[in-house]
Amino acid sequence: MTTDHREERSAPELLRDLFVYAPIGLLFEAPKRLPEYIEAGKRQLALAEMVGKTTAGVVERRLEADLAPLGRTVGAAVQPLLDLLGLRLPSTVDASTPDPSPSPTATGTSTAEPGLPIDGYDDLPAADIVPRLAALDRAELEAVRAHERAHRGRRTILNRVDQLLARAD
Repeated sequence: MTTDHREERSAPELLRDLFVYAPIGLLFEAPKRLPEYIEAGKRQLALAEMVGKTTAGVVERRLEADLAPLGRTVGAAVQPLLDLLGLRLPSTVDASTPDPSPSPTATGTSTAEPGLPIDGYDDLPAADIVPRLAALDRAELEAVRAHERAHRGRRTILNRVDQLLARAD
């Protein structure tokens, strides 16, 4: 059993342990334990990556959901001024758009924007839209791209649409 005598040891003894014994022990033990350290490092990095991706996805969905009502509130406050100037807010913060309630239509068109091939498109986070893009034809992908560029400009969606259109060529 090892006991801790740090309080009883002098500064020179502690320095000797740190700068003499520890490097010698490391020199002899490191080659044996290096594969363990490498595997531990890989596991830690993989875990950190997984946590980061999961957290980023959750944060993105929460922000989109939490900020939508704020956007409508702000939109309602500034729309009269914009009306005087002859301007409209994008549909994602349009003051005249009521609080969204997801109700998919049977025709497959968006409940928020006519002509879009994904139900409730404007109310969905990017994580829910990207997997659905592969099922769309060229005209539908172009419609999604035009709508996304004009409104929210989410890079994940725009990049995936561009990838799918490039494959179709």
